[in-house]
Amino acid sequence: MEPLGISQSKLARDIDVPVTRINNIIKHHRSISPDTALRLGKYFNINPRWWMNMQNQYDLELAEDEGWKITEDRIRTFSMAS
Repeated sequence: MEPLGISQSKLARDIDVPVTRINNIIKHHRSISPDTALRLGKYFNINPRWWMNMQNQYDLELAEDEGWKITEDRIRTFSMAS
């Protein structure tokens, strides 16, 4: 947000959320909710789905990094009977 010249408190005020919400999102302690995506979408004039897609991509990468390889070996692949 620094390159845009927007502080966390300004963004929070402008989109009408507590500054702790913005801070927790930035620190990866909170996900972007649909409500926040709608607010960010309106504020930055970016489709809210983009924000949700970014959150989903981050969540998937995090899951892969946090032990997916251990779980992956225990999952069978579906195949149609011949």
